[in-house]
Amino acid sequence: MADAYDALTATGEGRLPLSTSAALRQIEVGAGSRFDPALAKQLLALIPPHPVGHELILPDGRHAVVAALARGGRLAPTARLRSELGSIVELVANMALPGSSAAA
Repeated sequence: MADAYDALTATGEGRLPLSTSAALRQIEVGAGSRFDPALAKQLLALIPPHPVGHELILPDGRHAVVAALARGGRLAPTARLRSELGSIVELVANMALPGSSAAA
């Protein structure tokens, strides 16, 4: 599993690396066919899809940075962004919603 994750997130022959969240999605989709489901589940539990410090694109199109990892779920990190008035605000970002993604 570690080799598969490393291969997906490393620069390869003529291809760009996948983001952490995209690589984990590939492993999740391949569980049961390409990957042992029990091992895939363990890897998915260990590696957060949106690590602290990574940029996110929120479902409404705003850009934010992961400030803390979620306690309630892998797809709901605490994100920090600048409000329309210029102040810094934090919110729980539901990254399971359509339109959300990790920025490249």
